Amino acid sequence: MRIARAHVLVGVDEEARLAGVERVLSALRKKLAELGLAEEVQVVETGTLGLSGRGVVLVVYPEGVYYAGVTPEAAEEIAEEHLLKGRPVERLRLPPQAPVVAPRRLLGRQTRVVLRNCGLIDPEDIEDYIATGGYEALSRALQRRPEELIREWSVPAEAPINESRHLPIDLNEGQPLTPG
Repeated sequence: MRIARAHVLVGVDEEARLAGVERVLSALRKKLAELGLAEEVQVVETGTLGLSGRGVVLVVYPEGVYYAGVTPEAAEEIAEEHLLKGRPVERLRLPPQAPVVAPRRLLGRQTRVVLRNCGLIDPEDIEDYIATGGYEALSRALQRRPEELIREWSVPAEAPINESRHLPIDLNEGQPLTPG
């Protein structure tokens, strides 16, 4: 995982595809390379960024500046003005009070476990995944005897699921098991 001074998260969902996100990504990466910033700025394709009806949306971190309606030309301008010179492009910038749907509001009291790093790491870079703890649980499981794992994950048929420490999953189907 390389250490970047800035991250640009680009929402790649169906709406963005229709708005030409592939051209925007291409223009952004090309401009970053021209400016000598390709190693300093990491471009991460992610799912929706919580805005609808705004075309291609991206957010620049560490500042957390959101841009919407980004075109290939606008992406080049963002690369030069914001990422090189440190000046956000105000005419494209969403105001801080813009109605961005935070994952917290979408999820309610749920806690993301499997997807907690979604949008924060490059999904196509295995080193990013490993650097954020990916495969640690597998490593711990492989260091234990099968009997220990079976004992830990076994739930008596009469025990309600909410009294168990774990929710057993049918690994063939990916569905929660129903006791009894």
